[in-house]
Amino acid sequence: MKDRATQFWVIVASKDHVKSAVDQSIAQTCHGKSTPLKRMHKGDFVMFYSGKQTLGKTEKCQ
Repeated sequence: MKDRATQFWVIVASKDHVKSAVDQSIAQTCHGKSTPLKRMHKGDFVMFYSGKQTLGKTEKCQ
């Protein structure tokens, strides 16, 4: 099997969802779609970006 380069992924989610995911040692993303997640591999890196404090509300997270 050919070596592959490490990939870096950005997950966009509200801060409350990111905190919940970190507390559970999981990543919540893709609204239930598995195809994008199947492109991830062991050793890849994930970063979270939160533009909002809470899903469905307007308070910004900056």
